[in-house]
Amino acid sequence: MSDTPVTPARPLPPSLPGQSQPESNGSGELRFRVIIVAFLLLSVFLLWWSFIRVLTPRMKESRNLTTAVARLSSQVDDLDRQWAPADIETVTNQYALVPSHLFSDQMALDLWLAGLKDQVNSLALTVKADFGKTTTQVEGEEKFGIISASNSVDIGNAPLDGQMASPYQRLLRLIQTISTQEKRADLMELTVAGGTNSIYHATLGYNFWTAGEVTP
Repeated sequence: MSDTPVTPARPLPPSLPGQSQPESNGSGELRFRVIIVAFLLLSVFLLWWSFIRVLTPRMKESRNLTTAVARLSSQVDDLDRQWAPADIETVTNQYALVPSHLFSDQMALDLWLAGLKDQVNSLALTVKADFGKTTTQVEGEEKFGIISASNSVDIGNAPLDGQMASPYQRLLRLIQTISTQEKRADLMELTVAGGTNSIYHATLGYNFWTAGEVTP
């Protein structure tokens, strides 16, 4: 029996300085799982933040807008039921006549004051008018001027149309003349001074409406 020579095993080459050994499979798998869990937690947080801070307020705002639209639609329907086409046409025609009921300029106001003076003389009254400053009143897209006037009226006994009219009757006729004229005048104040059976003085506060800048 012949002896077979045995080849000795080659030794492993030595590792170079600074070269790290490969990590084990268990350590790499653990790191991968940690990264996956971190991404999942971040995704859950982003979903929660989007729902609480973004989606929920938008949903609330949408519900409020839907409610407001429904309320306005109901109001429009109510107006449609209340206003017939004939009523709308009447209001439109009356609105077109608004400028004719306003003092357009200084001349229009002077003419009205002259006419009022004739009425006062026929009623045997003494009236002193004190006009204030013109203020601006905005109604929709229209702009108007309002002149405040305080009228001091002295009343005495005097015959009217051949008969003796009481001071009360003459004051009421003056108020009716001013309030029922074509030009708009709103009675804002009425103060009366007198005795037990009659009156001798009254103060009338009026607002006169103008279509432009009118300075009395």
